[in-house]
Amino acid sequence: MLTRLLSLFKNNVEVTVSPTTVELRCGDSFITLPAQLHVALGSEPPRLVGVGDRVRADEPSRAIALFGPDDRAVPVWSAEHRLALFFHAALKLLAGAGPFAVRPRVQVRGVSCVAGVLGAIPELVVKSAMLQAGAWTCEVVD
Repeated sequence: MLTRLLSLFKNNVEVTVSPTTVELRCGDSFITLPAQLHVALGSEPPRLVGVGDRVRADEPSRAIALFGPDDRAVPVWSAEHRLALFFHAALKLLAGAGPFAVRPRVQVRGVSCVAGVLGAIPELVVKSAMLQAGAWTCEVVD
């Protein structure tokens, strides 16, 4: 019981990104998601209905590559905003049934392999998106 309680306060999340997948690990919890967002068809403004392969089945949607070029269907979503939306939802999925007791410390790997679509300073884009998604701190290591 005490071990479980203490584990709630140790939220070191490791994230590994690639052009096609994002892996998140926190202790014994681990998820791998395709690197894509799902946007509701016909919604204005654009509305997120899922990430990776976790999509609301009751609503038609369109997949958008997380590390792809800017999508003309959602021109208002910058690369940083897409990342923040994805990471926010992914951190919730990783937490499972309950929220993190404290905001997680996140370490991100693999940014160099997706740097081409994130602009001139990809590390800064990833850090900013992760902080917007709810991380306490974010370190990019490659």
